[in-house]
Amino acid sequence: MKPRKVLPAILLLCLVCLQQGFAQGGFATPVKDIEGKLNVRVRVQEGNERMKSVEVILYHDSEKLGRYEEVQRITSKKNGEFSFHLDLNSKYLIEINKGGYTTKKLAFNTDVFNSTTTTVPHFDLIVDMLPNRDGLGYLKPVASVFYNVAKKKFDFTTDLTKEEIK
Repeated sequence: MKPRKVLPAILLLCLVCLQQGFAQGGFATPVKDIEGKLNVRVRVQEGNERMKSVEVILYHDSEKLGRYEEVQRITSKKNGEFSFHLDLNSKYLIEINKGGYTTKKLAFNTDVFNSTTTTVPHFDLIVDMLPNRDGLGYLKPVASVFYNVAKKKFDFTTDLTKEEIK
């Protein structure tokens, strides 16, 4: 094949592959017609001891623009547990506070990608609180929860970088 004909042939092949990927739903795009809730259950503890009377604030970013508004404020149960039912295809932030401890935030992106699940998704998490001895705090969420397309379930990553709060 002549060099001038190779480039158009490659471009045509890429275009056909891209079209096939979209046609088969092979690319991770949010599926907006899935309705339901993500059932989130969290246990707060220090070491192995469950913490009671922890303040928990739920924020919702309804437009997904990074502007969170408080939607609910609760106190954890005596066993240190609390739960929320979060709308799918939304963004949330959960803030966990207790006097004398470093505040922690959890970010939730409940977009469900190419899911064929018919069961109600759930996510269980243990948050280990630390006494605030150094005056530092977490500026970013300590965990980000998201739908893992490869695992076909919700998963998380952590960021435990502490910085001075001004």
